Amino acid sequence: REKVVKREGTMFRKEEVEWVTKTQHRSETVLVKRPSRVRHIEIRDAAGQVLGDQAMIRVPSGEFTMGSAPDAALRGEDELRHQVTLTKSFYVGQTVVTQQFWVAVQNHNPSFFQGEKLPVEQISFFDAAQFCNTLSALEGLEPVYEISETEVIWTLRKGGGYRMLTEAEWEYASRADSQTAYWCGEELTKVHATFGRNQGARTADWDLFSPNPWGLYDVHGNVWEWCFDGYERYETGAVMDPVNVRDVEARVARGGSWASERSECRSATRASYSPWHHHNNVGFRIAIDATDEEP
Repeated sequence: REKVVKREGTMFRKEEVEWVTKTQHRSETVLVKRPSRVRHIEIRDAAGQVLGDQAMIRVPSGEFTMGSAPDAALRGEDELRHQVTLTKSFYVGQTVVTQQFWVAVQNHNPSFFQGEKLPVEQISFFDAAQFCNTLSALEGLEPVYEISETEVIWTLRKGGGYRMLTEAEWEYASRADSQTAYWCGEELTKVHATFGRNQGARTADWDLFSPNPWGLYDVHGNVWEWCFDGYERYETGAVMDPVNVRDVEARVARGGSWASERSECRSATRASYSPWHHHNNVGFRIAIDATDEEP
């Protein structure tokens, strides 16, 4: 209620007032992101000291359009647009594997650029597969890869321990429901990612930029990310849970790096390297299947 004076009081008459009831309306804008479930991994020493940790975001199953439109700017010839269905939910590293986490698991640091919050780099496809198997063993999970000197075989396709993302899973998580060139739109700038040496000729800490709407950091730039797939042209038509497991001489890498041009960091861009390749612009992100029993 609010007091409104209708006539001021004087020495000879009382003040005339009126009480008015008013209703205040308030509007709020709330940004709603996809609800996420987080899986935390911690590596501790015998005294309980945390040596390294990794947060993982649960990504739901779903459908999306993989690749790029025929008229998309700077499109590669190998980006044939097609429908993909991913039938299983999975957890994906909120960040690429950092040097802190790598050292906690492997007890050495191969990286050219040194720093706990920097991505591990100078690792081959075989190194990434071995890391996944070692991490699985530490957690008492069954390793998913059989590794020899010449190939990596994905022997446990359902359940089991940690692994690399498939190429389709990587693009699905990177896009986070977007169909634009980047999760942030059609343009990528220095406020979004490390690319084109905009932070100097080096990698950057994982938390320097905002994550995509699903909570994943550095899906564009910083380091290329190994995927499990061998590199081949996409199949035509709709596909379900695609992955190229054939023994090939080139493995897919996604996302671009600190040295890449802007166009190489698009969600649809595909690169390929020899599985023995290791350089200071290549790292990886871990994944693990989700189960219905998990909270």
